[in-house]
This record gives sequence, C-alpha cells and structure tokens, in this order.
Amino acid sequence: PNPAADGYFLYSTTSLDDQSDLIGRVIVEHRRTRASYIWCKPEIELPIVEIRREKMTVPDFPGYNAVRISHANLRTITRQKIASWHAALANVSGIYLIVDTTTGHPYVGKASGEGGIWQRWIAYIANGHGGNIELKKLLNEKGAEHMQHFQYSILETADTHASELDILSRESHWMDVLKSREFGLN
Repeated sequence: PNPAADGYFLYSTTSLDDQSDLIGRVIVEHRRTRASYIWCKPEIELPIVEIRREKMTVPDFPGYNAVRISHANLRTITRQKIASWHAALANVSGIYLIVDTTTGHPYVGKASGEGGIWQRWIAYIANGHGGNIELKKLLNEKGAEHMQHFQYSILETADTHASELDILSRESHWMDVLKSREFGLN
C-alpha cells in the first residue's frame, strides 16, 4: 500500500483475464477488527462465501418517492459519491425516515441548509446516530454494528431555501403521523 496525502491507503490490483466475469459477483468473508480498513498483505486469506449470479450494483437515484435504501447501500453511495444520488440529495432539504428493520421503530428527521439530505445522511454513515439521542441510546445498547439494520427513505422534499420553521413544522407533522415519538426513536 502507498499512503495517500489524505490519510487513506492506495492499493494496486491486477485483474486476471480469465476471472473478469467474477467482478462484482464474489462475496468474501472478512471479520472487521477495530481498524476501519483492511491491511491487504499478500498472505491475507479472504474466504469466498458466495458467488452471485448477477453483478452487485447500486442503482441510479430512483426518484424521491422511491427511495428505500439499506445502511450498507447508503454507505456505498456516500463513500463513492455516486453522481445521481449526490445531485439529487445535496440539492434538497426535506423530511426523511430511518427505520430499525429489526423492530420497525421509526425515526423521523429533517435536513435543511447547505448540503441538504446528502449532508445529513453522511452524518448517519459516520456514526449511525447523526446526533440523535434515541439512536445513540439504541446503538449503545445493541452495539455500533446494529446500524446495519437501518433503512432510509424520504417522506417529503423542500427547496434548500425553505425556512427552518417550515421544515420543523413538516418534521413535527410526520412525527405525529407516524407516532415516532410514542412508538419510535424520536
């Protein structure tokens, strides 16, 4: 590995001609340590646990009314800064929903200001809770890896220049509709 200027490591890989059809289809097992990266030494063994029929891809942005995405896919989208998703989410404010898929408990949140929903969702990718007290408590109880059970969707969008008061009002509306204060994570 070669250390890059921004603190990341760059790896050189070589594609084997007779195995190019496996790109995007092979699933390997890796047990994450406390480190946030994998030290890919020549002697490392990553056992193959699955070879999928179809290549794994993240689809282009499906439209605001069709967003329903797992934490893992959102992490991929934000880390790779997939253009269609970034363009759509960075340019709108709005109200979003996070659901703990193990319990069905909802969390209603808002994104306003510069960076829109994109910027807000990056905070959830970073730590799983984005500063929310109930999500912090849940992750403290279940462990940080529990964020893998979160699903994200958009309830409504607004122009990034919408007033903070208007966005707060819409957030409160959705909390009431979904009973997320009484039965969820708000």
